[in-house]
Amino acid sequence: MYSLEKLKVIERSYRSVADFICIYIQEAHATNRWNIQGFSKIPEHKSLEDRVLAAEYFISLDPDTWETFPVVADDINDAMSIAFGAANERLFIIQNGICVYEGGIGPHYYRPHEVSDWLANYVTQQKIQ
Repeated sequence: MYSLEKLKVIERSYRSVADFICIYIQEAHATNRWNIQGFSKIPEHKSLEDRVLAAEYFISLDPDTWETFPVVADDINDAMSIAFGAANERLFIIQNGICVYEGGIGPHYYRPHEVSDWLANYVTQQKIQ
């Protein structure tokens, strides 16, 4: 959840110039797959309903954050996860339908500060124009 805290700060800082969305993908630490003891209470998703329930549980852990930072669930075939290579977690900036920033695959190459830096540069460039 540490990386989530960083994203919350970025979202609060840049919500006036960017829309944020979280796509809930397959559970990285499913209780019946690769669980770190006590880390997750969520079993592997067997259906879209399972994934939506898991996303709803995720939202319930910090409901205030998700009022301005919506969460949607990937389909059960992992279409978004596959399309974006988002195993575990990954950050992207899409501008006018074009990917302008593609972050590294998390958790090891997950760098929220790069998103913050990109958005800060964008805001600066908008002021110059």
